[in-house]
Amino acid sequence: MMAESIQGYGIQRTEQGRMTNIGTDGNYISIDAFQNGLRQYPNKDAFHYFLPAWINPEHAAKNPKWITAVQWSLKKMGVALGLTGFVPTILYVYPELMNTMVVKIMNAQSDVRASSVVFRCLMNLLRSFYHLSLVVPGLKAALLQKVGGFVTNEQHRRKKVTANVGLILAMTLILDKAELNWSHFLAAFEEECSLRRVLWWQRGNVAISDYTTFLSSEIGRNNVLFQVMLRSLLHEKPLLERIAELDRLHCNFEGDVEVILRQWKATSGRVEDGRSWLYYYKELQALGYPGPQSADIFAQLNRCISKANSLEGYYHIPSTRSRDADYSGYDNRREEGYGGRGRGSR
Repeated sequence: MMAESIQGYGIQRTEQGRMTNIGTDGNYISIDAFQNGLRQYPNKDAFHYFLPAWINPEHAAKNPKWITAVQWSLKKMGVALGLTGFVPTILYVYPELMNTMVVKIMNAQSDVRASSVVFRCLMNLLRSFYHLSLVVPGLKAALLQKVGGFVTNEQHRRKKVTANVGLILAMTLILDKAELNWSHFLAAFEEECSLRRVLWWQRGNVAISDYTTFLSSEIGRNNVLFQVMLRSLLHEKPLLERIAELDRLHCNFEGDVEVILRQWKATSGRVEDGRSWLYYYKELQALGYPGPQSADIFAQLNRCISKANSLEGYYHIPSTRSRDADYSGYDNRREEGYGGRGRGSR
């Protein structure tokens, strides 16, 4: 069947305020079914576009029909999303979908079968994105410039330039060690995520302590930690070896999904049991993050709040008490305790 028709994904477009999001359920559909009017997932949600899957080189890069379908699909999505040019469209569509799939895997961790479908989709997207980075003129250079700028220039990390930091992290999935200093990237990435947490603390009137800020940032820190963990697992093998493996197995990694979910359960369990940023950063350090050390946790909170309050572009609420407060001498150990064993091991 797959040799007879181009297989791919139904891509859904949703509006959330001024934001436009795209996503997919991760299940294959054929281009013939799409062109014949199929516009609903099995759960009856509507989708709007079609994006070819990779599956293997015979289905994809060696197939002229696949190449034509990719160009046609991306052009349609680019116009609908207000993106100008083939390269900007690719740099948005694939990282956005990959980032969405990573979050779906984390949220579906209790359902291995559902996670396997989503993971297969993620691997298809990664493989297609990698291929396009090699054959589309200017794409690899634009990708390296975007990720490199994020690392070396703070202004490139700000919300006006990088609205969704998850897309930048997704872009690093197809960069090897020669193209990306992972430790430097992770330091820049976590610093920006820390600054973006401040606004949510202020909106929630969260008391500034290790425990309370840690607790109120659960969704955000879990997203960061899971995506960093997944990227590290995928890059345990050299990138070219991983790509060859994807081609050989038709992007199916059901066994790897179980390993990933088990590791995530253990990792997130250690962090939640610790009830402190110390345990979060300890796990990040194991994945390549260069700091901070345990003694720097409180100082980092203070620096983070102060810096966020000085930035423009929705990093803080000007009227909040946190804007003018001086936390430089604050030590939350007086109120919350520090370094307790929490709820015990899992």
